[in-house]
Amino acid sequence: RLQDNTIINYMGHLNVFLNFCESINTPPEDCTKIHFLTWLTGQSEPTIKQRIGMLHNFYTYVLGIPYITAGLPYPKHHVKPPEYLTIQEIKRLFDIIKNEKQKLILNTQYSLALRVDEVVKLKGINFTQCFHPETKTYYYQVRVNGKGNKYRILPVHDETINKIKIVLGNDIIGKNEYLFKGQFKEYYSSRSVQMVMKRAMSEAEIHKKGCTH
Repeated sequence: RLQDNTIINYMGHLNVFLNFCESINTPPEDCTKIHFLTWLTGQSEPTIKQRIGMLHNFYTYVLGIPYITAGLPYPKHHVKPPEYLTIQEIKRLFDIIKNEKQKLILNTQYSLALRVDEVVKLKGINFTQCFHPETKTYYYQVRVNGKGNKYRILPVHDETINKIKIVLGNDIIGKNEYLFKGQFKEYYSSRSVQMVMKRAMSEAEIHKKGCTH
């Protein structure tokens, strides 16, 4: 029940590990902690964490010998101050993007603080109009299927819902279909959104590290 990207990463690390086992002429069942540490040495902190996660799953669920990986030390976590975009930089980004659908995707993601996989999979049926009894006003909320298949309910800003209706049409809300349809599949690909963001940052001459996640 892991995310697709996690499975892809784990399979990549597993292939590298099996090649390592072959190079030292040692089957995975006979590997020791020394072998694991040799294989992990010199890798970046995120890579080490992914590789240890892969090892735990491989030895637990495939080989049935979870005790072999017990006690593998995770790297010390280093907290770095986040490098964020300023309001002026974000405005410059949105001004650079001329394609209305692409701009709407990033605008929706930004206003709702969604992961890229979450925004491309939004459906019209996920949006619900609600009534606030105290203010006697209507507002929208959206149900998001997030990481780990966990749902959360988020309030939707009036400006965001209005932009969705203007670009995609009023009747899109409530429909059981994806908001952002892709060219070759049902919904826009996460990779395409990331490329749009990367290109916009380059054209806006924003040289900070990072992209839409």
